[in-house]
Amino acid sequence: MEQQGEFDGQDILYSVKCSTWLARSLIDRLETEGLLDNTLVVVLSDHLTMRVSVWDQLTALDRDNTLIMLGDDIQPQRIRRDATMLDVFPTILDALGFRLEGEACRAGRFTV
Repeated sequence: MEQQGEFDGQDILYSVKCSTWLARSLIDRLETEGLLDNTLVVVLSDHLTMRVSVWDQLTALDRDNTLIMLGDDIQPQRIRRDATMLDVFPTILDALGFRLEGEACRAGRFTV
């Protein structure tokens, strides 16, 4: 893909570049085609990394899992907090307008 630039010799890093380019391209296309109205787009990581050829470089950096939500009533902001990827589902439900009552979501008993 010419949009990615020249191959840097690291397959995994090139794959990351490709994945991010494809995700951005999808979001741009959805916006261009008017498909983002009344829609929540969620982009998230599922883990930080597996042991790959650049493991030492990656683990030397501060890294976080990512959750990006794009929607009509979501204001741009950056929130950093301790959480796990298990916290994502109730967060998405909340962004969709479902209200979770009390501690039910922590116990796995969602009230919608």
